[in-house]
Amino acid sequence: MLNQRIARLGRLALLVGLVLHVHAAVCQLLPVAVRLDSLNKKRACVLETASSQAHVKEKSNRNDHPQIDVYFKAIGWAHPERVAAAAKPWCGAFVGWVLKTCGVPTPKGANLAAVASFDAMKKKRLPPGSHAIPGDVVTYKTWSHVEFVVSWPLDPRVRVFYAVGGNTTAGNSVHGVYVNIPRPKHYIRNIVRFIPES
Repeated sequence: MLNQRIARLGRLALLVGLVLHVHAAVCQLLPVAVRLDSLNKKRACVLETASSQAHVKEKSNRNDHPQIDVYFKAIGWAHPERVAAAAKPWCGAFVGWVLKTCGVPTPKGANLAAVASFDAMKKKRLPPGSHAIPGDVVTYKTWSHVEFVVSWPLDPRVRVFYAVGGNTTAGNSVHGVYVNIPRPKHYIRNIVRFIPES
């Protein structure tokens, strides 16, 4: 009887050890489990603010949700409601709104509505081959788009990271803000770091 209890405790200890080992190995792969307590407050604000907009979905996939004008106003557009919807793709405006809402400085005179402006921020871009951290901004080679990094697995065998961004479908049929979008790492054109690593 005692030997059976010892054997059960040994198996339980082995199982707990295995669970802890697996947890440590994969916790960075869990996009929802970003450890905000280990990030500085501005990075936490960026991720929380961006994620808070997941309710924003376009009515007809024509840049037509009222919150989109709020994003443009935050980055300096006086009357975005007067601009034709087709003329205002809003992924950059969304990123700019989040940065400004969280008090993150952006370069003076930068047109945050344009993805090309993020690509042109040479002083903020990381060298090729760098690893992103949550709250960094990324642009893509395959299409003109900008988003925030939610999680970036450091294991080179993991070829995807997770993002939060606006004016995307994330594989759905409706454009809007989506959280924890899996993206291939090799699609990245630039990683732009507005918030220094703490």
